[in-house]
Amino acid sequence: GRYIQHKTLLGHLNFVSAVCVLPPTSAYAFGLIATGSHDSTIRVYEPDSADPVLIFTGHEGAVTCLNPALNTCLLSASWDKTVKLWNTSLNECSMSFEGHLMAVWCVIQIPNGLIISGSADHKIRVFNKNSSLKGILEGHTDCVRGLCHISETIVLSCSNDSSVRRWDIERGECMEILYSHPNYIYR
Repeated sequence: GRYIQHKTLLGHLNFVSAVCVLPPTSAYAFGLIATGSHDSTIRVYEPDSADPVLIFTGHEGAVTCLNPALNTCLLSASWDKTVKLWNTSLNECSMSFEGHLMAVWCVIQIPNGLIISGSADHKIRVFNKNSSLKGILEGHTDCVRGLCHISETIVLSCSNDSSVRRWDIERGECMEILYSHPNYIYR
């Protein structure tokens, strides 16, 4: 089958480097589409509108990753070494997570509320809901590019070091290392 272009989302001043879909809420019955850019902004659109309904500013570098978070929120990662939690209901940054030494490439929130980020500093940081650091997962030897959760305690990471690692975040341990790619692994 062929795809037909439905809309072009407008507004960014530089190329778009991240996109995600936010689930429906009472305020946005059809959900939202969020885009992050090298212009350091996040623009949020209703599916049937080409113009943003929300614009988030606050990052000081390119936005590298976007993911839905609990309670009508959006997570963003950036070259500015931070993760931010944006409240789409209040149109504001609710929290900033700091500590990485280099660009943050990926971020997720798992069902128990923990926020997990991966960075060019080779580390994975696990944050509590109040932005305090719960732990650091170390083992990758290059940029951490992607994360996904398997359960409330098990997370997978992929890296430029050509590995996928399975982590127990409660124990802070790597449980398994998989090497099956000859080169970088992106999300």
